[in-house]
This record gives sequence, structure tokens and C-alpha cells, in this order.
Amino acid sequence: NAAIEKCFKVKYVRMPDLDQEFCEWRANPEKRRSTFRKRLASPALLILDEWLSRPISEELKRLIFDVVEDRLGKSSTIFCSQHSFSSWMEQLGNGCETESLVDRVIHNATSIVLDGKCNMREIAQKYHLNQSR
Repeated sequence: NAAIEKCFKVKYVRMPDLDQEFCEWRANPEKRRSTFRKRLASPALLILDEWLSRPISEELKRLIFDVVEDRLGKSSTIFCSQHSFSSWMEQLGNGCETESLVDRVIHNATSIVLDGKCNMREIAQKYHLNQSR
């Protein structure tokens, strides 16, 4: 909410929805991948929810890599996941592209781990997050 209140452009997307939208986009030969990619790369804040909640295709993984690369050092991306960084390689499948994607995310990340022992208000207070609505 704080990013929106400060008039930043924010895009929130659930990974299952993104996967479906990407499949539909790919099926239409008149639409270009670069346009789809730009829609994800342009917001000041991109929130990818349910990250790795289910397997993603190699093509979607490449798109996410390209989007992360486009955004690197320019804008923020939040990956909301039930999986720790240490399991991402296994979840995404080993390989050069996976290693590059994980490397770009992890080495430029601030990780907030919710272990279920405290509530969101406590987390917000600990990390000095504004909870105003």
C-alpha cells in the first residue's frame, strides 16, 4: 500500500494467473513477447505472488529471467513464496538459466522470512513497514 500511496506504479500478479496469461499471449501469433515483457518490466514495483507454488515452463522461466534482468538496479520486485531461496534451484530445475536467475535475485535481495510464529503486525513493526491503508 505504501508504494501506491506514494504514487508508484505497482503490478501485482499471481504466478498461476501469469502462467495462464502467458500461454494465452503465446497462442496469439499477432502479439509480441516484447510487449508482454515490457508490461512486467515497467512498474516501479512488481509483486509475483505464489512464486514456485507450482512448476513453471522453461519459456516462462526465460521470460521471468528477462524481466528480472530488465528491472535489475532500476526497480523493485517482490517474490512471495513458500519456498526458501535454498530450494529455488531444485524447484526451477538446475541449469545455467536457473542459476543466473537465482543469482540475480538472491544477490540483490532483502529476505523477510515469515516462520509462522509472529503475525504481520509484528513483522511490519520489526522491518519498519508502514501499515496505513
